[in-house]
Amino acid sequence: MYLNEHMRKIGLYISLLMILLNFNCKTTQKVTTDTVSDLDTRKTRELINFLLKQEGTQYRPWRFLPEGCITEEFIYYDENAPALDFNQGFIARLLEIKDSIHFNSQKKLYLNFKMTKDIVPNKKIIPEKKIKELEREYFLSLPKDSPLDNFLKINCENTIASISKPIFNKTFDLAFVEFRINYGASSGFSAKKVYAFKDGIWVDWNTIGSVNW
Repeated sequence: MYLNEHMRKIGLYISLLMILLNFNCKTTQKVTTDTVSDLDTRKTRELINFLLKQEGTQYRPWRFLPEGCITEEFIYYDENAPALDFNQGFIARLLEIKDSIHFNSQKKLYLNFKMTKDIVPNKKIIPEKKIKELEREYFLSLPKDSPLDNFLKINCENTIASISKPIFNKTFDLAFVEFRINYGASSGFSAKKVYAFKDGIWVDWNTIGSVNW
C-alpha cells in the first residue's frame, strides 16, 4: 500500500514537471517569434528609409526626391510574375538562406507588404489602385494630356517611388529589395539589389538587375 502511494506521488510529480516544461517551451517560442517579428519590422523601416536617401551613379542616375510620393503596394515589373516567385531559389542562395521556414516567412511578408506612415512618416502614400487607374487613363489619352503626368506634377513633385518589402536572411544583415522610381509617366529607373549591414549601416552589396526608361 505504501508503495502504491509512493508511485502515485511520483506520477503526480512527473505530470506537473511535464506541464511546466511544456508551458516554458511555448512561452520561449512565443518570445522568440515576437522578437523576430519586431526585428523584421525595425529592419524593414531602417532599410527603406536608408534607400530613400540614396542616389545612383553618373552611369545609372536615379534619386528619390524628398517631396515625391510613394506607392502603398510595390508595383512589380510584371504584376503576374513578382520577382520572388520567379527567382525564389536564386534569392535564397544569394542571401544564404537554408532555413525554409525562415524563407517562407519572409516570402509571406514580402507578398503581403503595404507601405504605412509608421515606415515613411514624411511621405505621401498613394494606393496602387489609384496608380493603376491613372496608368489605364494614360494609355487612352494623348501624352501631353496624361492624367498620370498631371497627378504626379500636382501631388508628387513629378516623382513617385515604389519599394518592395525587403527579404532578409536569418541574421538580418543581408537583404534583397526591389524598387522603382517614376519621373512623370514615361521615364524612370528600376532595380533589384542586395544590401548588407556593415559597421552599423546598410551598404549597396550587389545589383541583380536595373533598367532606365
